[in-house]
Amino acid sequence: MMQRRRMGWRGAAALGVLVALGGCASPREAAAPAAVAASATPSSAMPLLRLAPAALGRTLALQQQLSVRGPDGTQRHLQALLEADARELRIALTSMGQVLARMRWDGAQLDVQRSRHWPEQVAPERILSDLQLALWPVAQIAAALPPDWQLLASADGTRRLLQAGTTRIEVREPSLGVTEIDYLQEGWQLRIETLALPQGQP
Repeated sequence: MMQRRRMGWRGAAALGVLVALGGCASPREAAAPAAVAASATPSSAMPLLRLAPAALGRTLALQQQLSVRGPDGTQRHLQALLEADARELRIALTSMGQVLARMRWDGAQLDVQRSRHWPEQVAPERILSDLQLALWPVAQIAAALPPDWQLLASADGTRRLLQAGTTRIEVREPSLGVTEIDYLQEGWQLRIETLALPQGQP
């Protein structure tokens, strides 16, 4: 059970990517600088986490297949490569063999390289925050959340981000290596299939 749960959270590593591509990032969130902490964002906006890579507590090396279903039932697909260690988090996003973006986060600065195909409405800060919501330890996330926000984790590994008692995001693992994320207020669902195991796993 524990191994299955750990795979699930690792499999959730790119949860913000396709949701952002679907247009969920607001102009206010897109303009937020990378150094702004979650506690400094307005309580009415989705908090932006800025946790250090070392706070993850492990290294990762993942290849993932992502698909998102929008409120109208349409789906989009994307591939993600993720590496993380105590010093930095590295992400590469591709679609149909083309690199859309590369991102590096060292705990102080978020560096982004984007192709001309990268949608302007996508906020790299939002992607980083959603990654940390799924991957980082619950205690670290809870300590960074602004007032009126709460993170709950159940025994089966499900995580729920609540605002004033209302669930905004739910992250769950229906099967080994598969993670589903529901953005309940916006009507989006993201499905992530992990194709490569984390470093150190058989």
